[in-house]
Amino acid sequence: VNGADGSFRFPAIRFVQPETRYYLVREANGGQMIDGVVYDDTIYCITVDVTDNGLGQLEYTLDICTGEGTAVEEVTFENSFVEPPPQTGDTGVQMWVALLAISCGAIVSMTAFRKKKVKEEA
Repeated sequence: VNGADGSFRFPAIRFVQPETRYYLVREANGGQMIDGVVYDDTIYCITVDVTDNGLGQLEYTLDICTGEGTAVEEVTFENSFVEPPPQTGDTGVQMWVALLAISCGAIVSMTAFRKKKVKEEA
């Protein structure tokens, strides 16, 4: 969860022996657009290598890279906002009513034309 300033922290991880751990970090909504916000789809690969320094103490090194393998210094997500198109006030119903009226008018005109043509031929 982000802080008010957009920052985020991971909970502390306790290491008790030398080991190497791998983590994938990404945004929960990465690659999606929700309410005009396009969430960053970057995936970060983090490698934590824990070693014994020979004095009975554990030390670690941290390597971060993007999913494409580019080394980076920190995990940063950059989201963007897409401005929604302006509202015109049209609900779409007006268009359908107009199309229905035009269609009905065309049908009535065609029916009247056919009746007139049948009378002329008779």
